Amino acid sequence: MLNLIHKTADYIKKESSFNPEIGIILGTGLNITKNSADLSWTAGGTETAWDLEYGPAGFNQGNGTVISVATNPYLLTGLNSSSDYSYYLRADCGTGSSTWFGPYNFSTLCDTVVAPY
Repeated sequence: MLNLIHKTADYIKKESSFNPEIGIILGTGLNITKNSADLSWTAGGTETAWDLEYGPAGFNQGNGTVISVATNPYLLTGLNSSSDYSYYLRADCGTGSSTWFGPYNFSTLCDTVVAPY
């Protein structure tokens, strides 16, 4: 099983997860900044496109932002610093889609604060 590392300013945690229905091994990448995160997974088949839904940690699926993704890993940008996020992923098989898999969570890093506060 693929192990990926989730980094935040406060901790480092290994995370991995496997969805046998679509064969995707899903995890957060090594490169998380204050406003972006590399999201990566191992495809379960020959698919080369995915749907990604993300939002604030704990959001109800269907209420997040859905984007089509054609690269793996995918650099998700435009995030807020010091924030917790969740995301779901499904394979786009051309004639249909797999079920959604997730949620999976990550936290962006803190923003730099210059003294005096």
